[in-house]
This record gives sequence, C-alpha cells and structure tokens, in this order.
Amino acid sequence: MYRNMTTLFFDGRKIIYNSYNRGIIQLDENINNIDELENTKYADYLYKKRFLVNEKDDEIKFLVNNINETMNKKSYQLDITIILTNTCNFRCVYCYQDKKDTFLSRDESKLIINNIEKLINDGIKIINVHYFGGEPALNLGELYYLHKNFLDLSQKYNITYHSHITTNGSLLNKKLLNNINFDKIQLTFDGDKEIHEKFKVSNNFGYEDLFKK
Repeated sequence: MYRNMTTLFFDGRKIIYNSYNRGIIQLDENINNIDELENTKYADYLYKKRFLVNEKDDEIKFLVNNINETMNKKSYQLDITIILTNTCNFRCVYCYQDKKDTFLSRDESKLIINNIEKLINDGIKIINVHYFGGEPALNLGELYYLHKNFLDLSQKYNITYHSHITTNGSLLNKKLLNNINFDKIQLTFDGDKEIHEKFKVSNNFGYEDLFKK
C-alpha cells in the first residue's frame, strides 16, 4: 500500500488530504491512525479515489497518461475570466491589485470577441464568461459591450453563453440586472458584519447595504 495523502487537523477534526487530486475527507473519530484505513469499510472507496494506491501501480506512468489524455482531449467548452478594471471603490486591506487605475478598452474588448469567434469556428459550443476586477461594475460600458457581443455570438452560432460576475455589490442596481441577466453573481462577503467591515473599507456602503440590494 502506498499513500497519496497527508493527515491534517482543523477545528478539532482529523482530515486527510489527497496530494494527487486535492481531495479532502474527514476521518471517522474512531480511526486514530491512517494505517488503519487499509482494513476498514472505507478501503475500496479510498483506493478508487487514489487516497490509497496499490504497491504494483506505476504512479508515474498513471500521471503521464492522465496528462496526455487531458492534453489530447477535444474541449467544447471555454472558460474565460475578463478583468474589466483593476480599480475599486473599496479599500480592502488584503487587496493585491496595483493601485494604478486601468480599464479594459474598446479595442481590447473587440480583440477578445474576435479571438473567441475564431475559437467558436474551431468547435467551441459553450462559453462561460467570468467578469472580474477590481470592481467590474466600474467599467459598465465594456461590460455591456462584451455581454451584447457574446449574446450575438451565441445566437449567430447557436452556442451557449453563461455570464458570471464577482462584485462587492455596491454598484448592483435594477438597471444593470435588467440589462444583464447574470447566470451567477458572487458577492464578496468577508464574514459577519464586524469582520466584513474590518476588511472591506468603504465610506458609503456597508455590510447591511448588501442585504438591502
């Protein structure tokens, strides 16, 4: 038996982490040592998910084959993240963004659309677009432009377009949501009111305002 796992402790619970596929499983409280897993009812499942590995298995060969299959697999789905701007109307203490304000330009938006149309002609059937920032709603002109063009492409080529935005929520309003029916909206909460407002600094938009939206 080989193992692709490491034992971790979190909040009083014993966790095993699979270093091969990044899987996580909480151990039964009655199991004190991961060596015991070989003789439990969980063994078959752990072998299937490659937490446990048979000694006869060639792990290097398995990994190489997996990489080759992934590289040669024909993908019909495109996942793309578009950073509309790196600027933001909050001052989060952990922010990694460059403080120089930059915005996606119309020429850059056109280039994105043109390149994606080429990929569609090459066989892409599903486009998942993630609008990101900074605060992406600060660049509404390009957000609307890109969304309209993705809709046009989806109708022209009969493909599926999904839209997703990550936002602090401060600029969401009925006009924006009526213009873009996002498939997914991710609001960036940082915990309860005290923690959220400790990390997300804004002069005119707080934790409770997110719920009023």
